[in-house]
Amino acid sequence: MAAASGVAGKILTTYRLDYQCLVVVAVSVWSPDSERLVYSGVPLTMLPKLFVTSLLEESLDERLVPEAPLDEMQIPTDWSGDGRFIAYEDLLQGDVGIVDLAR
Repeated sequence: MAAASGVAGKILTTYRLDYQCLVVVAVSVWSPDSERLVYSGVPLTMLPKLFVTSLLEESLDERLVPEAPLDEMQIPTDWSGDGRFIAYEDLLQGDVGIVDLAR
């Protein structure tokens, strides 16, 4: 895919994800308004879980499904156009989940 304005491969800015005790940060998906990012992070002794961070303000990243089973491997796949829902896949169980951010 060609980048606009001839900036192919150029990093425009970087963000530091501030959730403590994450070992790895994997797949990420932008919110429709480009103000937030949902990503799959691996807390110590767990499989990947969903976290969301604001790109406009400094705040701790929020774990989206704190009650999720330990054996669920959450990978974000999409964000609804209105920004209310995040779809994710559990790669171990083969299930698809939806997080309602208005809850």
